[in-house]
Amino acid sequence: MKNIYLLLLLTSLSVSSWAQTDFYKQFDDAGIAGSLFYTCSPAPTGYVFAGGSSALSFDSHFLIARTSATGVVQQIVTYPVAGYNRISGVIPTIDGKLAYAAELIDAATFAGQLTLFKSDIVGNISWIKSFSSAGYSFNSRSVCQDAAGNYYMVGTASNTSTFINNVCVIKVDASGNLVDQKLVSLGTSFSALDIISTSGNGILICGYADNGSSIETAGLVKLDTNLNVIWSKWLSDPGLGYFVYDMKERQMVLCGRYINNIDPYAVMLIEMDNSGNILWSNKYSGSQLQAEQAYSLVILPDGSILAAGEANQNVSGGQTHVIVLNADGSTGNLNWSKTIVSNNTYETVYDVQLTAAGDIITAGSRSGYAAMIKTNTQFDMCADNSYPMTASAIIPVINPLQATAAAFSVTSATPSLGIASFTTLSDACLGVGFEDDMEKLNIHVFPSPASDIVTISHDKNSELTVTAIYDITGRIIQPEILENNSEKISINVSKLNEGIYFVEVATKAGFTREKLIVVH
Repeated sequence: MKNIYLLLLLTSLSVSSWAQTDFYKQFDDAGIAGSLFYTCSPAPTGYVFAGGSSALSFDSHFLIARTSATGVVQQIVTYPVAGYNRISGVIPTIDGKLAYAAELIDAATFAGQLTLFKSDIVGNISWIKSFSSAGYSFNSRSVCQDAAGNYYMVGTASNTSTFINNVCVIKVDASGNLVDQKLVSLGTSFSALDIISTSGNGILICGYADNGSSIETAGLVKLDTNLNVIWSKWLSDPGLGYFVYDMKERQMVLCGRYINNIDPYAVMLIEMDNSGNILWSNKYSGSQLQAEQAYSLVILPDGSILAAGEANQNVSGGQTHVIVLNADGSTGNLNWSKTIVSNNTYETVYDVQLTAAGDIITAGSRSGYAAMIKTNTQFDMCADNSYPMTASAIIPVINPLQATAAAFSVTSATPSLGIASFTTLSDACLGVGFEDDMEKLNIHVFPSPASDIVTISHDKNSELTVTAIYDITGRIIQPEILENNSEKISINVSKLNEGIYFVEVATKAGFTREKLIVVH
């Protein structure tokens, strides 16, 4: 049984029409074999999305795309250099520019270097530094900045002889000059995932560690600005797994996945106080036996937590789709949850950010290409579906082993990058943000789901007129419209093939869109 989405397309034929400002787009230029956005950030003139792209060769290049607030392309550039390279983190700097955490991986040896660079808003690089150390290969994860302008970059340092990982923290000044560097260890293999600057003049890093039983465990380490350990917490249980991908400071809120070796992955949210003591911790499981995990989160202005990631069918060849949930910030109780299903293969979100205007932007992937979303905090989109989930408390076990930080030697260099420009983003689906237009025009759709007759009406008894109906390819179709040019529209959808449809509707206030779900 499949859903049919009947959406009302937005046009600009009337002065009072609502402007389309939200979007779901992907970077699938003909010269690109594949791409992925790992990270995103609001910027002074819109938004920036960054990751990696592959040309028709096997190299991977840094990828940066800038758009306006309405999704208009301002700039898309890649930085060709031999190797398997990507940008893993981007932040706005305190002087109104952008800083990027990245990695350069040699195509022959596969040895990686941590790379940090700063650019202005139009992509002119102010400085770029790479960091390497004999006997280690590096992977980058994230970057943050303190109030004094120093940057802290976190990554994983893998010993090329023992294959044991340690978290690597690099501190540079505002000009990229190396200030300090430490390897952070839990006495076992420890890999980095995120870093944030805290209000108490310190930094917090998270990662995953090996507890010897093939179960994922989460390590959290608080460092001062001299990279000395203040405290650490190791969530480690012989029979359970905790994997933390992202952190935000309120006190501290963490998101990731929970594993019990029986059920599929579940989304995990944990809130801690500033000393690392757990205030509450929950897992969130769907009813469809899918593996669910949250890669990123934001704290919304109302104090609630919005987390996003992916839900996977957990079978060979199974589909993967974006999952989003909202939880109460004080208790972790679930407010709502949904999936985004715009195709039948693969789509996910790796990073979520809140804009100054209160909107949400995301970075991720869709069918092998970098994808970006801008929408409202309810994720009202062209392809959203209710996705029932259940919240239940978990009690993570804290391993008493404490982290240590030790100095080690790194070499700083200035790499050279090429540059290539692109101009095109494609719509992944139309009608993002349509719920806003429905509320503004007081439109009602009922019943939904429907199998035969669907009715659209207006709160103010304003005249409604269907102006066009399209299928997903843009071809005009002719369903049976029983009532039109009246105070309501009745449409017989029983004979429509299953699929996605778009409907233009005019009111006295302008043009708008509606979503209908038809189930056969």
